[in-house]
Amino acid sequence: MRIRCTCDSWSDLGEALGNVTVRLQEALSPFFSNKEYGGEVDQFMLVVVAVDSDVEENKRSCKAYNRVASYKDMITGSKVKFLGIALPFDPIPLAEMSERELANLICIALQEKMNNPELKIPKGFDYQLFKNDLQLALELYKCAI
Repeated sequence: MRIRCTCDSWSDLGEALGNVTVRLQEALSPFFSNKEYGGEVDQFMLVVVAVDSDVEENKRSCKAYNRVASYKDMITGSKVKFLGIALPFDPIPLAEMSERELANLICIALQEKMNNPELKIPKGFDYQLFKNDLQLALELYKCAI
């Protein structure tokens, strides 16, 4: 399974959050590179959303990312089915955090979100196994940062 991590945020946060999500993706990808969980899901996509200090606005922004969908890979032309999870944050407190603090906060929030993903899990996808593997990978990553 491929892992993709990105962010949707205020421009002031873009660089720091971008750095954190890139490092998280780089750390998690080897752990998942040879794993499959069924349901024809090829990719897990995490989006960190910090677009507004209004909680409801961030939640609205997350709706576009919290889903199971597919897209056509522009290089290979093949269909890629993904499971997307978005994490909403108030950008104001994030702006005061170090990249290490941001990474830790994102890991904790993702671990909590995986207990209630608020999306329909594809038939045949072993969500429990995926969740367990992700929890382990995040714990290992938190120890390494």
